[in-house]
Amino acid sequence: MLAFLLIKTMRNRRSRYTISRLKPGDSAPRRGLLLPVLILECFLVGCAQTEKGEVTPGRLFRLIDHFEEIEFLEAPTDGLENRIPDSRLARFIDENLNRDTIQGSTSHPLRLKVTKSSPGDFTTGLRTHNVILAPAPTSFAISKRLATPSRLSFGYAVLAYEGEYSEGDFTFAIEVEDSDGKSRKPIFSRTLSPAQKPRHRRWIHDRIDLEPFVGRDSKLIFRTTVSGETGDGLPLSVWVNPTLVQEEESNNDLNIILISMDTLRADHLGCYGYQRDTSPALDQLARQGVLFKSAVSQAPYTLSSHMSLLTSLYPSFHKVNKPKESYLNPEITTLAEILYNQGYRTWAIAGGGQISQTYGFADGFETYNAYSSLQRDVNMKVRETIRFLDQEKENNFFIFFHSYQTHSPYTPPPPYDEMFGADYHGSIDGEIETIEAINKGSIEISQADLDRIVSLYDGEIREADDSLAELFDYLKREGLESKTLVVFTSDHGEEFGEHGKVGTHSRTLYDEVIRIPLIFKLPGTIVSGRIVEELVQSIDILPTLLELAGVDYRGNLQGTALTKWLTTETGVGEPTDAFGERLAADGNILRSVRDHRFKYIFRDNRNTEEKEYFYFDLEKDPAEQEAVPLSSDRLRELAEKLRFLIEEDESNRSRERSRQVDEKTMDALRELGYIK
Repeated sequence: MLAFLLIKTMRNRRSRYTISRLKPGDSAPRRGLLLPVLILECFLVGCAQTEKGEVTPGRLFRLIDHFEEIEFLEAPTDGLENRIPDSRLARFIDENLNRDTIQGSTSHPLRLKVTKSSPGDFTTGLRTHNVILAPAPTSFAISKRLATPSRLSFGYAVLAYEGEYSEGDFTFAIEVEDSDGKSRKPIFSRTLSPAQKPRHRRWIHDRIDLEPFVGRDSKLIFRTTVSGETGDGLPLSVWVNPTLVQEEESNNDLNIILISMDTLRADHLGCYGYQRDTSPALDQLARQGVLFKSAVSQAPYTLSSHMSLLTSLYPSFHKVNKPKESYLNPEITTLAEILYNQGYRTWAIAGGGQISQTYGFADGFETYNAYSSLQRDVNMKVRETIRFLDQEKENNFFIFFHSYQTHSPYTPPPPYDEMFGADYHGSIDGEIETIEAINKGSIEISQADLDRIVSLYDGEIREADDSLAELFDYLKREGLESKTLVVFTSDHGEEFGEHGKVGTHSRTLYDEVIRIPLIFKLPGTIVSGRIVEELVQSIDILPTLLELAGVDYRGNLQGTALTKWLTTETGVGEPTDAFGERLAADGNILRSVRDHRFKYIFRDNRNTEEKEYFYFDLEKDPAEQEAVPLSSDRLRELAEKLRFLIEEDESNRSRERSRQVDEKTMDALRELGYIK
């Protein structure tokens, strides 16, 4: 028999949430405990819960969240012990065991979060799904009384283990049995032959109308079987997130779409005063909602800034700062996990690279799509998003939409390549190799050359904007606009010669890099046409979304909800500071603190032990060109404001999690120019 011991993170469950703040000096959130799990027992009888949580609110009943109610009729280990080495199956489960914070459900060794390519759908990317591992032959059942019209939403797949698909024909079947066990009706069957048919290697999704069974106590039975020789391969058949969707009233009708356009400077959008017509759709979004004029990102590069966005924690606290190795501590709860527990369908489409599944970004998402291709992807992602909405628009949904399109290389197609600065006649293009050569000094450029690079960047923005207009039009056409909160932002900006570099970021905390756009729109709830001057941070977005959704969250957050500026109130608040951090692996650590007028940057080079201080009066020097001297008392005062970040970073580095980044992610990082 298969018998081996796994040690996995088991989460404390909460039945309700309240927003609380993690103040400067507080320790990072810790909400988990480690518990050894005997995997053989879990396979045969299911893991007992440490705490029985409430049923997920809303219309969704995900089988994955209710393993204590699942009856295994044919155990997943039957017949495998003589054919599969324990270590292979153990390693597969260990690598894919779901780490999400799921209300009312422990981490279970059959509940996996699996990433695989999907030929025919995402030829250059990966999909991550929540799955129930069901190596053929396996059968399990769940008994439910359907009180309202319902459907079963599910997927299925045969996974390759170490690149090899098992031989044989895999059949996935679903039956409905009456409570007395006398009547059984097949409602679904599909056979896949992945070793012979490449089209059978993708994730496949389906749905079944269960209306004929409403009002009856029924048992849903899921079976996986295999016929023919399976060879030495591991027959890893899985069910993808089987979910009962019941058509009943929901307590919350708010949908959320969070859009992050990577590397987008706020001052290159018309709604932020830019003279070129780069953003008509986003300008309209701003006119219909609230625009924050002084929004600051918490980091100058994609990995750290997006993790701050999705956890409401500063980089020193979430500790996901090193693209080659770090990943999110499972004890930290993400926005997607919170909304998942509130009954939302959670779905993401992102650009891979520094925002790939490797770092923990897929936590809480039922589906996380990541593309490794950087070119022309906003239009493609809009189409995929609309396809998802066509299937799920009757449910509450949270969509995270991310694109690298405005990141270098700047290579927009016609007509966007000549839409701005069409009179250029030089040889400079927007390729990464050209940009790197310029920054190394091997190519000297004129002002006209620099203008050409900026024009190509602006063309990328306009192309992305035109594609987003299709998504906004869809929401209006389908009647979703009035109940869908749209939030538009970016993770950081880009340098165009302000401090000596062109077409790059990541290395400084100057405003051209950490000032970002931030727009909220929700007709009927959020006021229209308001421009907010107060200083806000990207970590404020998460608590704002929860407050607007009516989620009472008791976790630790470092951001502050911006709701007072979004509703019909005047929105006057106390002056606040904004913090930025660069905690990259090269040892050149930067931190900043600023208010509306003054900005302080502290540099600590851990390799040379050199320390530098820079202080800017932004009213007199908005471009941050001339640092001004400070008294020792003022320096101490500003350094004290940064103390909570420095202490967290230096005293708690043991909580950093590291793992080897997969080759697909490394390829995407190379394509982005982050590594060689």
